[in-house]
Amino acid sequence: MFTSFTGNTRRPRQVNLSGRKTNPFGTSGAGAGSQAALDRAQQERAQRQRDRDTLNAANKIQRVWRGHACRRRVADHLRQEWDTFEKAGPTYDDKSALLQLHRLLRFASTRNEQDIQRIGHFGDRLRSTQKLQESFQKAPWPSAFLSFEMLLLAALQRGNKGSTTPSNASLENLVSILRFVAGQIPSETSQHANVYYRTLAETISKLAPALADSSVAGGEQNNEAEAFGWKSWEVFLEAILVPLKTVTGYTLDAYEAFGNIFLTLPLLGSDSTSPPLCRFRDSLAESVNYKLLASALATWLKTSGVQAQTQLKSPRSRLRLLGLFIYFHRYAHNFNSPEAYAIHQDFVTVVSLLLNSLPASSNISE
Repeated sequence: MFTSFTGNTRRPRQVNLSGRKTNPFGTSGAGAGSQAALDRAQQERAQRQRDRDTLNAANKIQRVWRGHACRRRVADHLRQEWDTFEKAGPTYDDKSALLQLHRLLRFASTRNEQDIQRIGHFGDRLRSTQKLQESFQKAPWPSAFLSFEMLLLAALQRGNKGSTTPSNASLENLVSILRFVAGQIPSETSQHANVYYRTLAETISKLAPALADSSVAGGEQNNEAEAFGWKSWEVFLEAILVPLKTVTGYTLDAYEAFGNIFLTLPLLGSDSTSPPLCRFRDSLAESVNYKLLASALATWLKTSGVQAQTQLKSPRSRLRLLGLFIYFHRYAHNFNSPEAYAIHQDFVTVVSLLLNSLPASSNISE
């Protein structure tokens, strides 16, 4: 008897994709041939998908490369125009100076040493153009200055992370230009105070040993070296103080960043006894408004917590901040009459929060 008989005398149609002969009297259903066909179809679909992915990846690589090559050609063209104008040496007016700045911002790369030199050259010329000082406060100069400031910070950051230390004169010149630019846009600088002070802190930490050596007095023959060394310290001092001295709506933000970044630097700690470092520390204490510093730190510590910032993770950094904070207040009162500042609420808040965060043990390690 036929096992597959359904009452229909017409012979069922057999579809065999594998080319094998099947038993017409066997049970109906999928066999080995149909499974092989399915596997082969899946492989073909996967191969077609790989081909499509390869084609799309090739198109993307070509598109990215064409964009990169186009931007590089535009940058080279702008460099030529910028260099041609600078070689002609005309005096800057408001229009030409702004045009040169926009060109510089479009092509300048911190990876290009020649571009770093162009940045320094333009900054020097801009600082020497006294007749444009009034125009710098009008649009669109502030936004252009902010972009220029970010470019200067990026150049300093790359110099700080580089395997080779840039020359002191080159870094000092960039910091001088940064101080000038920050002076034109103190409010915008205070809004980006964290990156501003972090970059300055990294730069001064990297150059501190060389600056300290050049400032050591050892007789009459070292007078010029000492004067040159302190001049370098003054450049950093002025750059640090620019956002702090100009009162804007973001001055407290600048004091907050200054406190949690600069006042935790090891080179400003009490164990730093180098004469130039001590003079630098005293100059900071003399110039900083200790009341605004206390207000900013008190608000920040109460809002964010003592260990909210990376700089205050270790007990030693918090101890360093506490010591310098008290030192700044004592310096402002000539180290006399502590009751004059100890009763201030912000001072008490900062000191108590920092003290409570320190371990009871006297052995504090990083």
